[in-house]
Amino acid sequence: YGSTNGADRVCIDNILVTEPVRASFEIQNVRLVPEQPLASGPAAVEVDIGRFLMNPKNVRIFLSYNPSSNVWGAANWWTADDTPGSKKLELQPVTPGSRTYRTAEAHPIPAAAIDEVIQFYAWGTHYEPENGGSPANPSRVFQTTNTFANPEWYYPVDINALYQSRGWSPYYIVYSCPPGSVWVNEVNPNTPANGEYIELIGPAQTHLGRWRLELINYSTLAVLDSCTISNTFTLGSKTNGWGFFVWGDAEVANVNHRFLVVKSGNVPSNAGFHLYRSCGALEQRLCWGTSARNALEPQGYLYAGNKGVFSSSPLSLVTLEEVEAGATMDDFFWPLSASGAYTPGAVNDGERLADIAPPPSGYIFLTSAIGPHGTHDGSYAPLISEQVEAGAGVQIPYAADPWYRIATFESNGLPVPAAVGASNYLWQVVSIDTDISNHVTFAAVGTYGDIPVGWLGQWSEQAVAAGDSDPFDVGTEYLLNTDPTLDTEAVLRVTDVGFAGGALHVTVVLDRDNSKLGDINGTLWLQSRESLLSGTFEDVASTAITGAQFNDGEGGDAHIYTFPDVTDDRRFYRAIIR
Repeated sequence: YGSTNGADRVCIDNILVTEPVRASFEIQNVRLVPEQPLASGPAAVEVDIGRFLMNPKNVRIFLSYNPSSNVWGAANWWTADDTPGSKKLELQPVTPGSRTYRTAEAHPIPAAAIDEVIQFYAWGTHYEPENGGSPANPSRVFQTTNTFANPEWYYPVDINALYQSRGWSPYYIVYSCPPGSVWVNEVNPNTPANGEYIELIGPAQTHLGRWRLELINYSTLAVLDSCTISNTFTLGSKTNGWGFFVWGDAEVANVNHRFLVVKSGNVPSNAGFHLYRSCGALEQRLCWGTSARNALEPQGYLYAGNKGVFSSSPLSLVTLEEVEAGATMDDFFWPLSASGAYTPGAVNDGERLADIAPPPSGYIFLTSAIGPHGTHDGSYAPLISEQVEAGAGVQIPYAADPWYRIATFESNGLPVPAAVGASNYLWQVVSIDTDISNHVTFAAVGTYGDIPVGWLGQWSEQAVAAGDSDPFDVGTEYLLNTDPTLDTEAVLRVTDVGFAGGALHVTVVLDRDNSKLGDINGTLWLQSRESLLSGTFEDVASTAITGAQFNDGEGGDAHIYTFPDVTDDRRFYRAIIR
C-alpha cells in the first residue's frame, strides 16, 4: 500500500459514526375508564406502550395522581415514591404479554367529590442487567404532552391553558353525570307575564347544584338573565326515572327557580341560551326565534324552533318517529314551530321517554343534601344517597356546627318548619314508601349581630352567653379583642398632646389586661372639641389609627400619631374606638 502501483488495493467508503443506542420505549396512549369520571365511582386508567428500541427489559408501568391539585403541573407535584401529594399505583398488563396496561381493579383512582380536579401522570421504568441496570436504579419513561388533549366537553375550561406558566398535567374534572345526559326539554317564550319558562330534563337523582342557566342576547351575546341552581338540588323521579328542573315565572306549574321580575319577556321570542355545569363547562347551547337562528345557528347553537306571536303552545322536544322511546338527546328533535300543550315539569306532548328507572327491587332511594357548616348522619359529605327497603323505618340526624343553626329544611320540596332554627334535628319516617330527597342548609347565628362567627367560635355558645363580671358587652369585647368569658380591664386614653415642629402629636394608650387576644377589631379615631366641658366632638381630619398599633407590648400599648394639619392647641382631644 502506498509504495507501488500494484493491483492489491483497499477502498473504504460511506463511513457512519454513531453513538450507542439504549433500550427504551414510549408511552403512546393514556385513557380514562370511564372516559369522563363521575362522583359516583372511581376511575381506572389504561396505558398503551410501544416503539420499543433495543429490547427493553423488566418493564413496569405506573400511574401517579394528585388528589388535591393545590400545585399545578406534573413536574411540580410528581414523585417516584408514594406520597400524599403524589399517590402511586402500579398498572398490570390487561393480558399476559400485552402492551396495554391498566390499573388493578382493587386499586383505581378513588371516587372524588363533584368538581374536584384530579391530576394524573403515567410513567414507566425498565432496566437491562447486561447494560449495568438494576431495580434500584432503573431508566424512566414519562407520558408526554401529545398523549393528552383537553376534553372538548370541558370547553371553555382548560386548566393547562389557565396555568400555563406553572406547568402541564393530564387531568380530569369529576362530573355529577355524564356529558350530554341533561338538556333543555321545553322552552316557552313570548307569553304574557307569569307564563314563561325554560325546562331541563335528566336522569333522576342527578345532582345539579350550582349549574348555571343563561339567557343570551342573540346579537351581542350579552347575558340577559341567569339562574344558578341551589347547591343542594337533585332531580327527582317524575316519569320512568327522569326528573325536571323549571326556571320560570312565579305562576308556572312545578317551577323550581323563579324569575325575579314579573313581566312579559322574561324569555324573549328571539334569544340564545347557555347551560353551564358547576365547574364552568358549557353543556349546551340553544337558540329560538328566526332572527336568533340566523345569528347563532352558524355558530353551533342548536335551533329549537320559532314561537309565533299568537301561538298558545311551547317549543318542546318530540321523540323521533323511528325511536320507540328516547334515552339520549339524539333520540328527540325540535319541531320548527311551537306545538302541543304547556307541560313544565312533566313529559312533553309527543315525547316518549325510555324507562331508565332502577328495576323494582323492594328498595327506595333516600337522598340527603346539605350545605356547609353542618352534618347529616355524622358526615360533612355534601350528598348522601342510599337504597333502603320499602316499609323500613328511617332516620337521619342533622347537626349544625357550633354557632350555626339549621336555616332551611325541605323534604321532597316541602318545608319542615320544626327543623328551622334548631342546632340538632332528628328527621325520621316510620315506614318509607316513596323516594325521599332532603335538602338542608345552615346559617350563622345572629345573636350578637355582625360579630364574625370565626371570632365567637373560640368559645362555646354557653360560655359566651354566661359572660363575665366586667362592664363590657360582647360587642365591646370584640372591638377590644378581649376574652368575653373573663373579666377584662381596659382603658383607652390620650396621655399627651403637644406641638412639635409645627404639627400636633397625640399619644394614645390602650390598657388591656391579660385577657387581650391580639389586634383590636375596631378602628381608633381621634376627636376634638372646643374645651373640656363644651362643644361637640368631631373627628380630627377623619384620621383613623389601625388596631394593630395597639398590640405591640405588654400592658398599656401606646401609639403616637402626628396630625400635620392640626394647629389649634386650645382644643380638647379624646380617642374612641368604634
